Amino acid sequence: MFWYRPLVLTCGPADAPYVIFQHAVHKLISPMTAQAAPDTINRMVTYALGAGIFAGAASMRILDALLPKIAGDFGQSMGATGIAVTAYALSYSGCTLVYGPLSDRYGPYKVITLAAFFSAIASMGCVAAATLEWLTAMRLIAGSVAAAIGPLTLAWIGAATSAQERPVFIANLTGASILGAMVGQFGGGMIGAFFDWRLSFFVIAIVFALAGAALARAGAAHPHYRLIGRRDETAPQKKTAGFLQILRRRAVLLVLAGVGVEGMAIYMSFTYVAALLENRFPLGLGAIGALISLFGVGGLLFVLLVKFFVRNLSEKHRALLGGCSLGGGFATLMLTPSLFLTALAMTVLGFGFLMMHNILQVRATQMAPMSQGRALSLFAATFFAAQAVGAVIGGWSFDHLGPSVSFGASAIVLTFLGLAVAASPGSSESSAAHDNNAGSSSDI
Repeated sequence: MFWYRPLVLTCGPADAPYVIFQHAVHKLISPMTAQAAPDTINRMVTYALGAGIFAGAASMRILDALLPKIAGDFGQSMGATGIAVTAYALSYSGCTLVYGPLSDRYGPYKVITLAAFFSAIASMGCVAAATLEWLTAMRLIAGSVAAAIGPLTLAWIGAATSAQERPVFIANLTGASILGAMVGQFGGGMIGAFFDWRLSFFVIAIVFALAGAALARAGAAHPHYRLIGRRDETAPQKKTAGFLQILRRRAVLLVLAGVGVEGMAIYMSFTYVAALLENRFPLGLGAIGALISLFGVGGLLFVLLVKFFVRNLSEKHRALLGGCSLGGGFATLMLTPSLFLTALAMTVLGFGFLMMHNILQVRATQMAPMSQGRALSLFAATFFAAQAVGAVIGGWSFDHLGPSVSFGASAIVLTFLGLAVAASPGSSESSAAHDNNAGSSSDI
């Protein structure tokens, strides 16, 4: 299988740092070793993009387990220390739209490379934080620069890969994000238990720096990487469209509606899974955390099997399977008193989410071919905003109507979302048109 294939490297002494980087990242994010056309994406770029996404996800979740220790070090309450988490999330979601125009103008590759370096600097700023205010400011900066990496990587992959490669690449990148979040939560707790909490930010800074260095090196060796996804603003027929023009496209509205419904319906219930499990089972927080982590395991299972599903199932059938997995998972959580079925439901939820989200991500890469940076920024911003709205709706429903209402609503909505995505125009035809006519003046 491709993720177990050993690396064959030919290098001199000057390449030693990059060999170390490749081996290290290979161990962490082996799903990212999917093969690409050799003239489009080499292996170093694949590792580096995955490492950047991995580090961004780890950085977002690293404080989950470290808050008590940081609060103790700074002599602050948990509530006051939590502002450092909020600062990262707010700046990350708020700055997503900023990078779309920069990507279209300068090319996503350049922006991603610079974002990786600046993320490393911001993470080192967290290492040096002497006060909670300092840490919060650095987390604010870290979130604002890391926000470029995920959406613009999708934009670059969408322009650099063929229709056949794209679902596999995007699934592997999403797998790197899930793995990063899991390692961030677990690794943060382990480092906090045995070492100074600042070490976690130092490790993240190193991964960001290595990712940036690898991207810079590959960009120097293959200058056309920096041109992929870049739009020539001086040519009238290739001018990029603004956000309002993009939103006039039916394909854009359909994809944004899909990811908005997905984000809202999932997080109106998933946010409160821990509370549901605590009320239902006599489990400690550690066991509940382990059950919730099965969501990530299910997602990684899809990543490992994505080639099989793409080759053997049409997009329509993958959408149906993803929607039914999500609907069945939430319905099971709503109804079952069984701990085993609960664990199975969490795994199925992660699997179904990755399958459904992968389809929407692929469609997002071609919904506005001549303004991919802006389009992917809108996609990411919509998903983050929908999560926040869903959490608010789910919280009110959980408190006033009980968990059965919100979990049942999620099951129904996500099942119908799968049906709607399966019935809507698929991406294979539009992908082919994008690959053949990406420079056409009829495309935005």
